[in-house]
Amino acid sequence: MTTNKHTLPLPDAAPALRPRRDAVDRMLLGGIACTAVVAGVYTLFAAVVMPRLGRKDDPGFIDAMQTANRIVETPVFLAALIGATALPAAAAWKQQKTAGGGPALRWIVAGGALYTVGLVITLAVHVPLNTSLATRGDADPVGVRAEFEDTWNTLNIVRAALSATAVAALGKAARLRRGARRTLG
Repeated sequence: MTTNKHTLPLPDAAPALRPRRDAVDRMLLGGIACTAVVAGVYTLFAAVVMPRLGRKDDPGFIDAMQTANRIVETPVFLAALIGATALPAAAAWKQQKTAGGGPALRWIVAGGALYTVGLVITLAVHVPLNTSLATRGDADPVGVRAEFEDTWNTLNIVRAALSATAVAALGKAARLRRGARRTLG
């Protein structure tokens, strides 16, 4: 038994049961959390917000969507968007540098790539659509909605699926790393 005056006694095998998390683990878990937040927001819009807004008349739809776009643009969501890109990339770099790659690296790269495709969709399609809606929404509500709604909804479902799949891939990498630490530890 190992004891410390500030902690409870632990069996000597405790470190093998709870391997210490390293920098890759911390970056990977942060990346999983950020990606899950983004996937959750996209999924919430696909499953709840957009079907509800779809029932509104054209001016009501445009007004509600403009409001939703303003509300979602927060520092927390921006941090999640950036963290979901940067943290898996940093974890992949560190995994390659410290562990020489392996199966975990392949899953980190896959998760990062899936998320990045969704981010490209966001930047190339959703941001311009949202900007257009904000600047010309009142001019021709019927035409603006027709140009916006179907494309936005379809590609939102795609980016939600990509982000959710990225979470699964990053989770697989974390499990592989945990198993490798137990084997080595």
